[in-house]
Amino acid sequence: MRERDAINERDGERWPESTPACARVTNPAPATPDVPRETIHPNPAKNRALNAQMQGSSVPRSHRLHRFTKFGVDVSGISDVHRSLLAQWRNSMNLVGPGPLEPHFDDCTHATSWLQPEGHWIDLGSGAGFPGLVMADRFPELRLDLVDSRKKRCVFLEQVLGQAAVSAERVRVHCARVETLTGPYDGVVSRAFAPPPQVLEHAARLLRPEGVLVLFLQDPADIPDDPRFEVFHVERYRVQGKARQSVGMRMRL
Repeated sequence: MRERDAINERDGERWPESTPACARVTNPAPATPDVPRETIHPNPAKNRALNAQMQGSSVPRSHRLHRFTKFGVDVSGISDVHRSLLAQWRNSMNLVGPGPLEPHFDDCTHATSWLQPEGHWIDLGSGAGFPGLVMADRFPELRLDLVDSRKKRCVFLEQVLGQAAVSAERVRVHCARVETLTGPYDGVVSRAFAPPPQVLEHAARLLRPEGVLVLFLQDPADIPDDPRFEVFHVERYRVQGKARQSVGMRMRL
């Protein structure tokens, strides 16, 4: 049995035989030295095993543009890396359903077009990086925590961030259940994570007073009514002809 099959059996899963053999990325852009990229996961050995599966999936360095932020040197090509790795691994890692990828990016871009986020935000159920990685690309000064309880998705997120040389001081991956996390955060964002009432419960626990929650909803859809929050913005848009809306809600004092 090949090593990668043995690794996947230990995780209770197996990769398709068509999964290509991988090699390490050559000459990666440096991350911030004192804050190495590291997924927060209770079982690091499983992370290393899954990381080995994805090594070698990379975006040419010629496609990357370095920029400076308050977190140090960063790479502005998060979106390019995200698209490339998602296209390569969407099926074998079950990251997204069938159909084109671009509507996912369009949805997140439109839904956050009105935002001017500051401080420290959290993306509940980051999955394949929507909207967390899109926000990381659009708002380079924002601190973000990407949360998902599924280890394959956590490793995918980590691979994108690592290849884009994004410091863990700026964007961190938490491989954990949302219920185990504590705040306070300045903002919470959620797309296809849980029903709105459940998201509101998590947000109420995680947000600071006057913190912001952004919900992705169908349009028309009932905007949840919760006395702990006030609605201050509704952004309506269309993706592939389907009506959507993102709702900004502020935690009351």
